[in-house]
Amino acid sequence: MKMKKVLTLIMVLLLCVAFVACGNQPAAPAASTDEGSESAAAEEGPRTLTLYCSEDLAKPVKKVIEVFSAQLTCAVDVAYENAAGLQAKIADAKAGDFALVGSDEDLELIKEFTASSKALAKHTPVLVVAAENPKGITGIADLSNPDLTVAVGDPAASTIGRIADKALTDLGVKDSANLSVAAASSAELAALVASGDADAAIVWKEDGGAEGIAICETDDLKPYVTTVSLVQLNFADVTKMGEAFQAFLGTAIPQNLWKNNGFTLAN
Repeated sequence: MKMKKVLTLIMVLLLCVAFVACGNQPAAPAASTDEGSESAAAEEGPRTLTLYCSEDLAKPVKKVIEVFSAQLTCAVDVAYENAAGLQAKIADAKAGDFALVGSDEDLELIKEFTASSKALAKHTPVLVVAAENPKGITGIADLSNPDLTVAVGDPAASTIGRIADKALTDLGVKDSANLSVAAASSAELAALVASGDADAAIVWKEDGGAEGIAICETDDLKPYVTTVSLVQLNFADVTKMGEAFQAFLGTAIPQNLWKNNGFTLAN
């Protein structure tokens, strides 16, 4: 009987030792924060930035986006619109990361959606005429000649159209000039002069080098140089990719692309 009690006591002690040993086993190490972040990023995949852009800026911006996307292996979804269309698209979507606008007036149009803005470049309007200037046009004042056809953009739709309208009004020739107003881009206005359908047009400098036309050497349009700005939209906080995009725009590659396309850098 005494032996039986001793055996029972030994069994209880053995069970207690086993229980304590199991309880003291080290826990499996938790995944590190960095590994978790990398895993989450991998599951999330590359994020697409959304950029609204004035169609007047398309030539350099397409190349800027191409280089940025290749360097960071990410995608940028760009919507090119005229000034009026840009405002409407942003207001309708109420989403997106950035906008590139071509003037202070365009910046004002999307003020309610703006978290911050930064000037990037200056955009220069010029007066173009047919190659060799057969009509002898020397400046804006000559456009009052009713025998000349002057192609201008729609001021309600495009920045270059609004600039032309303001310049012609300020310089007192709008009412006397024979204007052909078209809902056209700067490049299309330049093409009208090259084809002979217009004798002159007010276009952006980068479009003044097209075949069949020449830039009229005049200072009349210097007061109408505009500022290109990058706008961070206020629909969401800027992402890491957004920060990278903003930083990239301040580097030599995009700055040279602006300059090579007739822009000058903002101070």
